[in-house]
Amino acid sequence: MTDAPRYQIEIRNVTRRIGDRIVLDDLRLFIRPGEFFSLLGPSGCGKTTLLRCIAGFDRPDAGSVWLDGEDVTTVPPHRRDVNMVFQSYALFPHLSVFENVAFGLRLANATDVSRRVAEALDWVRLSSCGSRKTTTLSGGEQQRVALARAVVNRPKALLLDEPLGALDLVLRHGLQEELRRLQRELRMTFVYVTHDQDEALSMSDRVAVMNSGAIEQIGTPSEIYHHPNSEFVARFVGTANKIHIDGRTFVVRPECIRLGDRPGHSVTVTDVVFLGSRTLVIVDHQGARLVVETANSSGTGFFAVGQKTTISWDAAAMHPIPGNST
Repeated sequence: MTDAPRYQIEIRNVTRRIGDRIVLDDLRLFIRPGEFFSLLGPSGCGKTTLLRCIAGFDRPDAGSVWLDGEDVTTVPPHRRDVNMVFQSYALFPHLSVFENVAFGLRLANATDVSRRVAEALDWVRLSSCGSRKTTTLSGGEQQRVALARAVVNRPKALLLDEPLGALDLVLRHGLQEELRRLQRELRMTFVYVTHDQDEALSMSDRVAVMNSGAIEQIGTPSEIYHHPNSEFVARFVGTANKIHIDGRTFVVRPECIRLGDRPGHSVTVTDVVFLGSRTLVIVDHQGARLVVETANSSGTGFFAVGQKTTISWDAAAMHPIPGNST
């Protein structure tokens, strides 16, 4: 008996070019079994192309893609044990919910289709909707059908390309919780593409931050947020205040800065942004724009544009940016 592979998905020195542009640049990535792994980055950074290489819809110009210890670089998509969920759902409007979920099972001549479809619909909490046409469902329900269809055959990995991007904020937050619950219950590897930092941080076991075809940093959400290894990561993930001290560059997060409760650096308030449970106070410090976040229940008081006050922070809140200086 051989040991199970340490990694479910391995990207080994993958390069992908489209015309003269390098979309993926000698990229290396290793994803563990049962991990919720997010690819986070701005539009055009290569995250969807990477997902398509894993699925088999794109083939690398160099390097290899491994699934469960097997090189699948030249294996066609239908022979890879992965499924993909798109933002557009890609459901069949002429078929019922049940038949949409059963479609892949019937193509594979699977047995016990009814039981497996019922189980998948139960996973996504649509047990009562099997007979309905997909055109009668809400956007959130349609996305759940797409998820059920993707997981019904229990693939080794589920690849999700910004699947919640077309939904409104309330639906999106609800389905984020549902996706995380589903992933934990199935113990399935999820690879999730998003440009939404909050989505990546709240859902993932680990996150890869991508920029211009390369991976800037891989880590847990806490590591990425609290210990960014580049200015790009610091500014893309959350809000970063850049502080220069003795020729070095540090990041201080807005929630770590205190306003006016002790002696500190003199600043002038230039803007105040109310966000319900919190307020962002924008201040000018010797020509530099800094953002301070205060909880509205903290009793910090009201700040007005033009007000003079002070800011301070603990030394432990300062995180150095490697290789960066003034």
